[in-house]
Amino acid sequence: WLPLIVFVIGVGAGWALKAVGEQNAIAITSSEVRYDQNADGVDDLIYHYRLGASEAFKATADLNFDGTMDSTDFFDARGILTRREADENMDGHIESVTIFTDGIATRTDIDRNRNGVADVHIYFRNGVVSREEVADNSTGRIVRVNYYEAFLLSRSETDLDGDGFLETVRSYDERGEITATETRPRG
Repeated sequence: WLPLIVFVIGVGAGWALKAVGEQNAIAITSSEVRYDQNADGVDDLIYHYRLGASEAFKATADLNFDGTMDSTDFFDARGILTRREADENMDGHIESVTIFTDGIATRTDIDRNRNGVADVHIYFRNGVVSREEVADNSTGRIVRVNYYEAFLLSRSETDLDGDGFLETVRSYDERGEITATETRPRG
């Protein structure tokens, strides 16, 4: 009798689980692969996969191992990086968002004062910083633009009087020293 009782219990439990599943209609749409990189018992890197996909659509990382995720990377269906949201100063708030094209950084927006508006915009050419725009925290207007060549600051344009016109232009040498300053006339 024991085998028959176990069989009946098994069939009954299976039927009950099927009925509960159909009633709740809970669909499993993604899965995660977790890693504890420093062996402290807390996951530091998590890859998120859509059901049936071989490439992750998202990865979250705790970069300083404090238990809080500091960076989230988003990937396209091919697994190529398209966007990164990062807590650059590890204070628990996302400051920067970087956009990637074919896995190469094209733009980063940084909100340093956490008011929801980017204070700095960094533009990349072939993954290398080419221009940086700095905005006034109160007005949001661009008050300085820095241009870079071969990783070095080569020129800057600054709005000294707050009128929205970048009138002061400075050139820099390879050591970052100012080599020329000019004031452009408006208009």
